[in-house]
Amino acid sequence: AADQRDGEIWAVYAQLKEAGVNSWYNLLISQDGGHSWQDHGRIPADSIATVALAGGGAGWVHGAGNLWSTLDRGEHWIKVEAPGVRSAAGECLKVIDEKTAWLGGKGLLLTTDNGVHWQQISGEKISALDGRFLVGPVENGFRVGELINNQINWIGSYSGSLLAERITSEGQDLLILAAPIDKKAGQGRILLQSKDGGLTWKETFVRGAANADFWGWYGPHLWVQVDVGRRIHVWKQ
Repeated sequence: AADQRDGEIWAVYAQLKEAGVNSWYNLLISQDGGHSWQDHGRIPADSIATVALAGGGAGWVHGAGNLWSTLDRGEHWIKVEAPGVRSAAGECLKVIDEKTAWLGGKGLLLTTDNGVHWQQISGEKISALDGRFLVGPVENGFRVGELINNQINWIGSYSGSLLAERITSEGQDLLILAAPIDKKAGQGRILLQSKDGGLTWKETFVRGAANADFWGWYGPHLWVQVDVGRRIHVWKQ
């Protein structure tokens, strides 16, 4: 898992425990765009699927049964308690700044004090969000909404046998990474692009990306996939 903001990159690497069950997780940070890296020590989590930077040395990690934040690049970690049960596959996290974060899953939660208190914005299922736009699963597809004054304004929908996993936006340009759940399941990923804020979509199937372990987003116009063979694939719009 990895994330980047303003040239700073955080990456988590796992090391199998001596007993051969579960893993230790360490935080690696690059402050020069990936040219050099420093190991910032162990993270006190036993499952990590998502890393989310807040800027200024702050960031979060999220996984099954785990939600942690740091304000000093991993020197100290704070266990965050939020309503519900943490799920690596069923939840999504977007950190806005050192105090503000969104957590989607069986509903939509917002904190403005680094996870001390949470406000439920919606009870509707959310599968992906980027702090402005979000995706909610519906029968035979998904719908896209925009967050306006901490309320969801549902804009449009997309029909298809797929599960939206990630979303990124820039203006009215949107990009969604989705997993097919029909006969193409396990064969690749689907990239969906919209130029009008989610009203219409262009679909691209990326074959062989089903086992990718990291997708890097640089807005909706440039994205990077690193596959399980550590091969790097770059797409530009």
